[in-house]
Amino acid sequence: ADSRMPVLPLEFDGAGGSGAASTGRRGARASLSENYTMRTMELMALFEEKLPNEDSFVDFIAEILKQAPTRFVRAQRTYDMLVLVSDRRLSVRQHAPYGDIMLRRGGGFRV
Repeated sequence: ADSRMPVLPLEFDGAGGSGAASTGRRGARASLSENYTMRTMELMALFEEKLPNEDSFVDFIAEILKQAPTRFVRAQRTYDMLVLVSDRRLSVRQHAPYGDIMLRRGGGFRV
């Protein structure tokens, strides 16, 4: 067993924030620029444009991934989308395996 286990933020349970947006203080939320890469912030700005309100949905594959010029950029956007979902900035819905991936604003969309 490796004794160098990573230290997780206090809020890693997903109830009050997790991952990149967690600051390690209970109940505290960090701004986008403090914890995300420029690429993730650019994707968040695109989602702000595509999701004008809480009732809006966006088809991730059709509207976001197909605009990417290469497979590498599509992989980066998918990773960044998952980071935003894990931080509750986006909510994801997929009714069937390999089906459409629908996104909408999550509970932590605005900081």
